[in-house]
Amino acid sequence: MVPKHDREYLEGENTKLIANRFEYFLYRKAEQLFHSNSLTVKESVNNRSLTSDLIQPKEWQQKETIIENTGLDKLATPINQTLADKSQQLEVKLKEASEHIFSGDNKYVEFIPGKAELKWSIPNSRWQQTIENPLYNQIQHMGIVELMLFVDQKTGYLNSFTHISATKEKSPVNKEDLIACILANGTNYGLYKMANISDRSMGKLRSVDDSYVRYETLKTSNDQVSNAIATLPIFAYYHVDDNQLFSSIDGQKFECRINTFKARYSSKYFSKGKGVSALTLVSNHVPVSTQVIGANEYEGHFAFDLLYNNSSDIQPNTLSTDTHGTNNVNFAILDFFGYTFAPRYAKMKKVFFELFEVTEENGGRIQLKKDI
Repeated sequence: MVPKHDREYLEGENTKLIANRFEYFLYRKAEQLFHSNSLTVKESVNNRSLTSDLIQPKEWQQKETIIENTGLDKLATPINQTLADKSQQLEVKLKEASEHIFSGDNKYVEFIPGKAELKWSIPNSRWQQTIENPLYNQIQHMGIVELMLFVDQKTGYLNSFTHISATKEKSPVNKEDLIACILANGTNYGLYKMANISDRSMGKLRSVDDSYVRYETLKTSNDQVSNAIATLPIFAYYHVDDNQLFSSIDGQKFECRINTFKARYSSKYFSKGKGVSALTLVSNHVPVSTQVIGANEYEGHFAFDLLYNNSSDIQPNTLSTDTHGTNNVNFAILDFFGYTFAPRYAKMKKVFFELFEVTEENGGRIQLKKDI
């Protein structure tokens, strides 16, 4: 278990083992194995194995029925055929990419002869162009409350905030009170500070917040605004590609005013305080779905859930995440359900050379280092 180059630190006189050092070595070794998924714990949330989430052998005896109930054509296709098709697609893509690079058609990727490496360059000419469009000078300036009331006139999203009690007789809620509660929570000010800086009373705001603002009403109202934006002609001008609708998932950290169940310490984001992460699915600048997770939870576990359970009319078919949301399981799950997973890697060069190698044979070619 102990490598030779570490033994000198763990052995004392007469090569006798130093117990407390060996104990520390075990903890350090276990942490390394957890990070590489070589060591798993069934009862753990973050360190359990993939097989713990799979269908158990007894249930898998009814495999044909389970696959048929999913309604997914790719699952019903024999796996050998799926793998053969994927392998053929990969070969075609590698051949196309190699031809573009070594022929000089791809001006952003350059091959370095003798080193078997590629050099990437990012175009920056577009950042030098001015973005002051004269259209912005024609737009009327208005406050955030006026804007929210204007959006309500067009979409009626405030009507989605219904009273939590379905039996009691209720008078219609004051829309300005409702907007004050939404702003107080959305800006993380809180009701007390909102009452102090506005003409709204604390008692009224607390009553409206307890009765009308909750996850279900927020989700319904957000879907109404998202659906209205999707019908606007300008929405299509935000498309990156005409053939597919792109989306992106990332987490934004928020410090909590009160200690909630999901709040966790994180010195990187909250210093000595606690906070949560709001994981948001954004498509064409529109936040279509959000889920609050703990600040220490792995974002990749929630990527498929956010995309599949999106209830708005904006239905993206390509998903991007940062490196933190990337894992091999997401590639497979999203592909089975007809989505394309297109992660953005922070260290692109490092990831590329872990998977591929560049050779100058036959005019130059990019190929896999080892079989997948």
